[in-house]
Amino acid sequence: MHDSCAGVFGQDGAGEDYTTFGVYGLSTSEGSDAAGVFGRATGHGLSFGVVGETKSTISQSSGVKGISSADLGVTYGVMGKTNSFSSHAAGGGQLQLNNAAGAANFQVDINATAADLLLGGAGVGGILKIEDSDGFTQAEISATGATFVNHVNVLSDLNVSGTKSFIAPHPEMEDKNIKFYCAESPEVMVEYRGVVELTHGYGETGLPHEFILMSEPGTYSVMCTPQDWDNQGVGAKVDENGNIMIKELNSGEGNFKVAYTVYATRLGYKDHPVVVDKQAMR
Repeated sequence: MHDSCAGVFGQDGAGEDYTTFGVYGLSTSEGSDAAGVFGRATGHGLSFGVVGETKSTISQSSGVKGISSADLGVTYGVMGKTNSFSSHAAGGGQLQLNNAAGAANFQVDINATAADLLLGGAGVGGILKIEDSDGFTQAEISATGATFVNHVNVLSDLNVSGTKSFIAPHPEMEDKNIKFYCAESPEVMVEYRGVVELTHGYGETGLPHEFILMSEPGTYSVMCTPQDWDNQGVGAKVDENGNIMIKELNSGEGNFKVAYTVYATRLGYKDHPVVVDKQAMR
């Protein structure tokens, strides 16, 4: 095989006014290993298992569209495979959605070793949708954004150049959301907070067992806020068994509540690097 080879290649030249497909595949098999479209490329250059292109600008137009309606076995709407050694070969566990600039400037790159979502670029080169059996979209990824209806599991590091946040509907303004942001730190931390009541200037409580299991030993720190104006101030410490001991300073013997927050380094992440090589994040 030579460079730029394809297992399947389809091109739609019908123009801009029709609902057309570069490649269309439909599988209604009830057996295993059925594919609406299957392509394999074994070249050593820039090769593709499946390639489709459409010039139509109306909706419902697809470069590649595959539908598998089988009820049994391992089936695929579209399946592409490549054995190429090129780093940008599609297939082999890699997905690319390109922006208007072409393949060299992809906006979404998901492969077996990493996932890059470079969102907000000019032009949309493709949209990946995942639908449930009732036809409702559960996930959508494009060059301008990504939406997941259900939870997302990330089994390695999640590297974000922007902010991390949660949003919730504003309970008093129907056209607004409330957006809260995650705190950031050069240390990988876990935290736990609560309230302890001091009697004659002393109070004690314990950390949850799960928190102790997830904390590096010897990395505890405590921040305290007395819930009373009339006190001498407080000091606190955490022993190796996770017992939190809070005492009023200057031999005070007051009876009042103290709010506290315990911080610790997450287990296995002590001295985690802050300055990292860019290639190490790929």
